[in-house]
Amino acid sequence: MIFMDLQMPEFSGIDATKAIRNFEESRRSLLVARGSPPEHPASGNEQRMSHNERRIPIIAMTADAMKGDREKCIEAGMDDYIAKPIKREVVFEVISKWVLEKSAQNHEGEDDKGRRSTESTARRH
Repeated sequence: MIFMDLQMPEFSGIDATKAIRNFEESRRSLLVARGSPPEHPASGNEQRMSHNERRIPIIAMTADAMKGDREKCIEAGMDDYIAKPIKREVVFEVISKWVLEKSAQNHEGEDDKGRRSTESTARRH
């Protein structure tokens, strides 16, 4: 899991997220070219993929909770959004949602790629 600050010097969180997602896609394409099964929700191949081959959850963190920021983050490839100041219980909720629950789903053979609605998390900020 990556907590991504949106306002970093020299490289924004949006740009960094796009670079990470491009890297992940390149890695998946390389695995497919080598004959490894693609990551696909309906394929059932998720359990065979190593931890390093799965999509990394990226959570936006920003002090500027402007209207439309959350949508920009999701569009860039982020999975969730937390506004500063950071509340401990919100961080624990996000970790539970994107790491602990995803881990439990993977053990049950469910998909690791789909996004869930994060409206309840976004409203608490």
